[in-house]
Amino acid sequence: KDDLLRVDATIPGKFAEACKAAGTTHYCLMTAVGADENAKWGFMTKTAAGGGWYNHVKGVAERLAVQAGIPYTYIAQPGMLIGSPHSPKILTLVPNAIVPLKLSSAHVADIAKGM
Repeated sequence: KDDLLRVDATIPGKFAEACKAAGTTHYCLMTAVGADENAKWGFMTKTAAGGGWYNHVKGVAERLAVQAGIPYTYIAQPGMLIGSPHSPKILTLVPNAIVPLKLSSAHVADIAKGM
């Protein structure tokens, strides 16, 4: 739990602060659909993607990025990452046409180009 918070929120937050101090004017952060700092730890989902603590940590990361005060801060919230070893293969095969837009998938290379 603490490792996820440190790696996915605290470190990116400190990085955003360092970027601001260095004069950076544009900052991009990728979190996840459902990011919500008010989400809570769940016994069943624990730290799994889409679970309460995961969504909480992603929400904290977003807040810290915005608080850094970089003039242009872009936050990407993809639903499913295609091309990631962490995405269940079966879920990456679901066509975007049948899922809500908010949950649509994106290939990691496309997200990287957009950022």
